[in-house]
Amino acid sequence: MFSIKDFNIAFHSLLKAKGYVITVVLTLGITLGALVAMFNLNYQLLASPLPYPDQDRLYIVKGSAYKNGQLAFSDLNSYPALIEAYTDKENYFYQKALINVDQDIIRSLPDTPQINTSFITPEYLDLLH
Repeated sequence: MFSIKDFNIAFHSLLKAKGYVITVVLTLGITLGALVAMFNLNYQLLASPLPYPDQDRLYIVKGSAYKNGQLAFSDLNSYPALIEAYTDKENYFYQKALINVDQDIIRSLPDTPQINTSFITPEYLDLLH
């Protein structure tokens, strides 16, 4: 096996090759830093709990449109149905809120930028607490 003398020889030989040691230490540091950052990003995107109380009771409502028995559009929001569910006082939801996320183009600006827009009901902010 290895003895203390072998470790002393290895340590002294590494002291003579400082450039090699610095390269190895920096490479390991950058690699481990990137690995920890990816694990943190993975946790934040996939595994962390939602920032809402009772997140297991959240629902997303989406619809589909069929034409001649074939799926024509998916992930639709039926506006009248959502408004009816939102204003109905006698349904099974403890709290209700609506949010609409979309992308718009501002044509009045020279670059015509595309921006993200959101429209929410006032109860949506209460869900964040």
